[in-house]
Amino acid sequence: MLDLRWFNRWFGGIATSREMIAAIAGKTGKAQFSVLEVAAGDGFVPRTLVENLQSSGIKLDFTLLDRAASHLPKNGAAPKVAGDAFAAPIS
Repeated sequence: MLDLRWFNRWFGGIATSREMIAAIAGKTGKAQFSVLEVAAGDGFVPRTLVENLQSSGIKLDFTLLDRAASHLPKNGAAPKVAGDAFAAPIS
């Protein structure tokens, strides 16, 4: 898990997502978004994005999706779903 956090910090997972969401906010004029995080693991990337974008006035509501419930955090504010990303159990 620490390897994935390091990778997302240094190879663009967080920066790319932050820039993409900021660009969408700029183009749409919206400041609140619902986001499905696929292969969410413990939710590190979404938590970091929420913190990073908060100062810009952008609010993110994440739902975490991972193939195994054991990968998802045991607690936290974000809704969590265990399932297959190719057949997401979300409507």
